Amino acid sequence: MNRFKPIVLIVALLLTSTAARPAERTSRAIPDGIKDYVNDQTFVVVHVDTTAADPPAIKSFLLNAAKSSSLDKGEADELSTLLRSNLQKMDRWVADFKAAGGREMYALVTTRSPEKGEAPLLIVPLQKEDGKPADAEAIAGLLRTGDPKSSAKQTDSGPRAAAVRITDKALLFSESQTLDAYTGLKPSPRPDLAKVLAAIEPGTVQVALVPTDEVRRVAISALPQLPDAIGGGSGALITEGVRWAVLSLSLPPHPSLHRLIQTKDAESAKALAELYAKVVKLAQGNADFAPGAALLVSLTPKVSGDQLLLDLDANQFSAAVAQFMPAYQKAHRQADRILSMSNIRQIVVGMTIYANENQGKLPDSIDAIIKAGFLGDKTNPAYTTLFVNPRLPGRTPGYIYIKVADTMPAVKDPSRTVVLYEAFDDWKDGIDVGFADGHVEFMADKAEFDKLLKR
Repeated sequence: MNRFKPIVLIVALLLTSTAARPAERTSRAIPDGIKDYVNDQTFVVVHVDTTAADPPAIKSFLLNAAKSSSLDKGEADELSTLLRSNLQKMDRWVADFKAAGGREMYALVTTRSPEKGEAPLLIVPLQKEDGKPADAEAIAGLLRTGDPKSSAKQTDSGPRAAAVRITDKALLFSESQTLDAYTGLKPSPRPDLAKVLAAIEPGTVQVALVPTDEVRRVAISALPQLPDAIGGGSGALITEGVRWAVLSLSLPPHPSLHRLIQTKDAESAKALAELYAKVVKLAQGNADFAPGAALLVSLTPKVSGDQLLLDLDANQFSAAVAQFMPAYQKAHRQADRILSMSNIRQIVVGMTIYANENQGKLPDSIDAIIKAGFLGDKTNPAYTTLFVNPRLPGRTPGYIYIKVADTMPAVKDPSRTVVLYEAFDDWKDGIDVGFADGHVEFMADKAEFDKLLKR
């Protein structure tokens, strides 16, 4: 898959852009909610208007899309169950956010973010509603844990720890290192960014990409040549040909999508369109990309002078989302598997630490590891999810622990001795399994798994 990473970047760039021509709108200033944080390094701005979100309409829309997708009935039912669970959480979160006085959110990405691995800065303007100020503490709790009643106080430490800072005008949420970086940055008027923001159509989600010279420098070093799989050639077609891009997404009950990519000239626009066609052709012939190939076709932009345009009305948008569903389900399964493997790995490490601290004696249960304090800080929001199998969240316990011996030295062949595995009702495609030597692997063969358990 590594050889396809540049192609994925190209697809992302060509897909994340939309709007009306800037000539149709007048320039405006940077929005008040973010102007204190926009500077010379800002190159991506995302705006989300939660007041425009209609959770019941979104739920109905997505469930219909799952039914009309190419998935078979069993897969569609599984996806519908997943969507209902996630949408229920979204509905509750949006309601709590609005109740706390939240109305909109912004995300800013600077040139430091990709170069130093820093997270974007999330900004929630603290507006007054009927003279009543927003509940910043509740909003902070929602961002940190999803619970408005949880403490907004930072419980972990380090540069990558999630952190919240509250000012008179806004709540800032990101990693500690990102918030520290913004402390020393001075705001800049950025008329170029203001002009691009003026080109975005109204929508629930709006995105503006305005590469700075620094971003182009980094991009040129990362993509000097296009992949051979799509014809090769200079990466300058992307890094220098794209001047800026905008995207506007309106959610149900009136869904639509608008995208615009402003290129250097008409020749660049035509070349980028041809490049996109090559990417689509590659996706159609590759098993890794096949689930999303139909979606890429439906999102093919049209050339209009020095711009690439895409406008999807409600029907076209619905068809595109239905085509996206198989890819979404596949990605979600992979993400759940990775998260579950991480949970198992942490629990097995806790088991090993327990043994090291108790003369090699293995714990009798996971509870013994918990009571000994070897599975992290209980006040950390991530702690509660450690014991939930994301592939079967309703099952308790989420993981099955096996005490294979009285002591760790007594364990024979630790690399093939199962000590922890995902609880399951139906084997399906397999489960994640943890071994006494600390490694975790996915096992698709149930007969082999059963054989290991009998060792």
